[in-house]
Order: sequence, then structure tokens, then C-alpha cells
Amino acid sequence: YQRRVHGDESNDSEKYKELQLLLAKTYGTLADLYLEDEVWSAAIEDYESCLKIRQKYLEPNDNKLAQVYYQMAMANEQLGNLDIALVHFKSALDVYLKRDDSNSVAIAQDLQNKIKDLEEEYKQQKLQGDSIREMLKEILTTMTKPQEGSMETMESLTPLILKSKSIEELKDIATHYKIIINTSEKSEIIERILDHISKSSQSDKDTNVEKPSTEPTPPAPSKPQVLSVRSRKRPTTSSSSDPSEPPVKKVSFQEQ
Repeated sequence: YQRRVHGDESNDSEKYKELQLLLAKTYGTLADLYLEDEVWSAAIEDYESCLKIRQKYLEPNDNKLAQVYYQMAMANEQLGNLDIALVHFKSALDVYLKRDDSNSVAIAQDLQNKIKDLEEEYKQQKLQGDSIREMLKEILTTMTKPQEGSMETMESLTPLILKSKSIEELKDIATHYKIIINTSEKSEIIERILDHISKSSQSDKDTNVEKPSTEPTPPAPSKPQVLSVRSRKRPTTSSSSDPSEPPVKKVSFQEQ
């Protein structure tokens, strides 16, 4: 059947035109089914195939063209493609405006209102999208720039850690510590950072070393002399006492 329908395209006979329009109707029916099942992308694809054939064989003011434009606009609106939906709604409106019947005039009026509302919605969607993009851009910029207090301390920047960094991260570190980088070679950037760390560490050590005082050292205060006092021995009653002292006479208190 496909071979029959897609036969010799140079044949402009009425029979060939009839078969082509029948194929377009088939595409349109399939698209309507997809639209009912909310398979929006498949519906749009078949509507496009239908429209391509009808544009070739139908008059610009044919109602069937307007119907396809309208259905394609509806499917794109459901997908959130408001800009594309507006294009198809306006194409449908152009077809209806070329027709003189009262029904087409009424449909054209409804379409104009629909387009007006959708343009306002698209404007708000675009503003919201721009706002979100600006927020994301600001977040990404903030994440890639070194923040005060967020950069790793110099003591933690070991050769192993530096080698694991990307070139952009190494340049951020260099910028944070005011290290001038004129190269894009990773090894040279690491070497300059390590050299800066080494010099900073040495500078800190030199600052902490106590310098010898030029003032004379005052003499240490002398300790007061403590005189030792020897305790006197109490006199004893023993016979071994000093003979120069008179002996102590013992008195007995016996009852008489």
C-alpha cells in the first residue's frame, strides 16, 4: 500500500492526488489517537506528515489545513513549547481569516483571544526561565571562585593534595594566596604554590625566634642568710653529767 501511495510523484493525476490526501487523512487520524492518549511527541510527528501532504494539494484557505495547525499547536502547548504553539495557532488563524463563513469568523475570534492569553503566558515563562538561568549562573560562578574562609589552609596543601587538584582549582588557590601564575602547566603551578608555602613557613619560623637582648642582665637577688640555732641540751641527772656543776640531790618523799 505504501508503494502504491508513494508511487511516481511526477504523476499529477486526480487519482494520485486522491491517494495522497487519503494518506494525509490516515496520518491525521493516527495523530488524533496519539493526542487522545496524550502521546504528544508522536501526535506532532504524524500531524507534520499530514500537513506536508495537505500543503501540497489543498488551497491555502482550506479548513483542513487550519485543523492540522490547531491540533499541532495544542500538542506543543501540552509539551510546554509555547513559542511553537503560538506559531501554529497563528497559522490556523491566518487560514480562518481567509474564509468568509460565520463559523470561521467565530473560530478566528476565539483563536485571537487564545493567542493573546498564550502570549502573556509565554512572556511570564520566558521571564521565569531567564531568572532561573541567572540564579544558576550566579551559583556556578560562586562555586568556582574561592570564598573567604572556604579555601583550604596553607598547612593542608601538601604535594599529594595539590596533585589531585585540577588546573582551575590550583589557579584559584594561587589567586587566594596572591601567587602570580604565568603558566598553564600543572607541574609548574604546583611548584610555585609549594615554593610559596615553603617561604611562608620559613618566614613564620624566623618571626617566632627570640632575638638576644642587648641590655645587661640584672644580677639575681641574693638569698638572705639563715642563722642556724642549735638547741640546748637539757641537764640530765645522770652521773655522767658535767663535774663542774653541783650534783642534784635526790629527795625522797617516803612516809615516815
